[in-house]
Amino acid sequence: MIEVRIWAIVGMKGAGKTTAVRYLAAKGLPKVTNEVDALVEIRNLFAAGKREIVLDGVESWKDYIDLKREFPGQMKTIAIVAPRVVRWRRLAKDTTKDLTRLEVRECDRIEIEEMGIGEMVAAADAYVYNNGEVGDLQKRLEIAMEEARK
Repeated sequence: MIEVRIWAIVGMKGAGKTTAVRYLAAKGLPKVTNEVDALVEIRNLFAAGKREIVLDGVESWKDYIDLKREFPGQMKTIAIVAPRVVRWRRLAKDTTKDLTRLEVRECDRIEIEEMGIGEMVAAADAYVYNNGEVGDLQKRLEIAMEEARK
């Protein structure tokens, strides 16, 4: 089995990345968010003896490539994917984001054209289809992680 040290969770807004990351963090994996310098935070966690971490999204294709170069063979990417209509429905219900349909379309455009989320999803080591309940996402995530370790 491959020793995975970094689980990078990627996907479009509303796909279920946050739910997946919360699940892994609840299982004890330290969480690194894209709001900090991920490279520095990951190095610090490894220096502190952490064997495995979860990375909550990646800001850009460049950042993704930098992480892959910095941690060769140690990072596995899991793409959380969901149909657009499902993602939009979830975002419409999320009162913390309060996005209109037009704003969601613009978020999609930015994530695809400017951030390179499409490239990260295409390059993922594993895919978790998330169109159902949270328990289904968790089961599929566990299966994807097990497969990625092989």
